[in-house]
Amino acid sequence: MTPTITTTPLPAWQSAAPVLYNVDSAAFQLQATLLEASKLVTESFFGTEWEEVMEDVSGTPTPTGEYRLNLSSLPDLKEFALVCDWNYKGNLWRAVLQRSMVSERGAITLQRTQAQNFQLTWDAMDASGSLGYVLTSEDMSVTP
Repeated sequence: MTPTITTTPLPAWQSAAPVLYNVDSAAFQLQATLLEASKLVTESFFGTEWEEVMEDVSGTPTPTGEYRLNLSSLPDLKEFALVCDWNYKGNLWRAVLQRSMVSERGAITLQRTQAQNFQLTWDAMDASGSLGYVLTSEDMSVTP
């Protein structure tokens, strides 16, 4: 998870230090390495949908039992609602991005002795002034 805020300092007359910072941009990213080569993971990774391969049998389109991802030179980016859950010291945590898109994809290395890795980064998009939120079951009223 990477929350980011970019700011511009505003100096005051006769002051060497800024007196205020203006927010130029805000971002929230979730990055994950997925190991499962499922329909959802591969479609998200490649940015397209699986299509069943058909063959012409005596003028009739007939399924071959194979599927194909057509990789477009101008892909149609899909919007996702994304939820990431984890457990830390017996407490549940959840990050929610109401609106997001895949912004980066890592390389797939094919090795006989290792699982395929699908590295994806999702960038949050504005949802009525919100980039998302984080929930937890941990007691946050306790002061360390």
